[in-house]
Amino acid sequence: MRSLYLALWWILTPVVLGFMALRWRKGKEHPTRYPERFGVASQPRPDGRVIWMHGASVGEVLSLLPLIDILKTHDPDVSVLVTSGTVTSSALVDKRLGSAVIHQFLPLDHPLFYRRFLNHWRPDAVYWTESDLWVGLLGAVKKCAVPAFLINARMSEASYRLWRKIPKDIGRILSTFSVIIACDPVYQRRFETLSGQRVMLTPDLKYDAPPPPFSEEQRQALGSMLGTSPLWMAASTHDPEEAMILTVHQRLQQDIPTLRLILAPRHPHRRDSVHALAESQGFRVALRSHKDDFTGKDIYLIDTMGEMDLFYSLCPVVFVGGSLIPHGGQNVFEPARHGCAVLHGPNMDNFPRMCSDLGDGLVAATDEQDLYARLREFLLHPDRLAQQQEKARHNAAHLRGAAAMIYERTHTLWP
Repeated sequence: MRSLYLALWWILTPVVLGFMALRWRKGKEHPTRYPERFGVASQPRPDGRVIWMHGASVGEVLSLLPLIDILKTHDPDVSVLVTSGTVTSSALVDKRLGSAVIHQFLPLDHPLFYRRFLNHWRPDAVYWTESDLWVGLLGAVKKCAVPAFLINARMSEASYRLWRKIPKDIGRILSTFSVIIACDPVYQRRFETLSGQRVMLTPDLKYDAPPPPFSEEQRQALGSMLGTSPLWMAASTHDPEEAMILTVHQRLQQDIPTLRLILAPRHPHRRDSVHALAESQGFRVALRSHKDDFTGKDIYLIDTMGEMDLFYSLCPVVFVGGSLIPHGGQNVFEPARHGCAVLHGPNMDNFPRMCSDLGDGLVAATDEQDLYARLREFLLHPDRLAQQQEKARHNAAHLRGAAAMIYERTHTLWP
């Protein structure tokens, strides 16, 4: 399969170049660093050892941050090269790490491009996250005979069924890695079956990822603006969950007239429709992006990006959306680590391990009526709310540590 795969890259080279040019025109590629996708480095290779870490996009790159911190603390003279495939992940690296690392876009999986990349950077060790398995590039890494580690490894059921049909091919790809570290027992078993090697298990590396930074001044300013009225938050909601949330809030206001809601749709571009829905039900709405005054309003509609952790730090109780409907849920760890009492609906298929890991630090509501009842209990009984907040904080804190475990297992294998 590998020979056919690489031959297709050569045959389709003109098509690939045209496709990439179209992506560039649409703003999906970096305007000035476009050549990096063809293996052309935009920076010189530093002297000494270079440790290469790859994460496909924002989530994967974010999970690498604590590992990079540990690595730089123990080995400050080592240079870290981070690759990713999206413009947003590049911006994240620049914002969170700056000159502490070198960022390059991952080259396309064409022999000409990845050979050029490897010949320039000559990495001394490679850390590859999750499931972004590129046949050509990883085969070339294996030929370089450098230690390579697959960390926070994941494999969906669909991918597992596919690879089981071509075991020699996936076995060849996975043989690139001298160490494979999975983040879930299910993934661990899948990788052990496909690779024929022992696979280590750690907590999800994303549990170690630091939240986006905000200053105490920002937190105090937002707290002052939100005021002293009781609050609850509905985060990462989807259509038609907002209608359910507004109904629940309306009922809660009958019990607690001064109660206010912070509503953060998963996709901020849906702001106008959610705003109109809330106003049609008689709610007074303030918009975050407009810097509206929240005084005398019922709902604060969050239509900005990158501020969720700031709001979590101030909200005692949070419902996480995508879970009252058959969407599969959203990330419940993020509010839990801030000590919020975290509620979700019955549909959390996208995060089974996370829900299991957090255990009684989460509260599951079966439906809209049950959500109302559980929120009412917390909001009317501060002692029960405080107990649930402590469970969430405690359970989230005990899930950290994957970065240190990964470093200890792998750094001794560096040349």
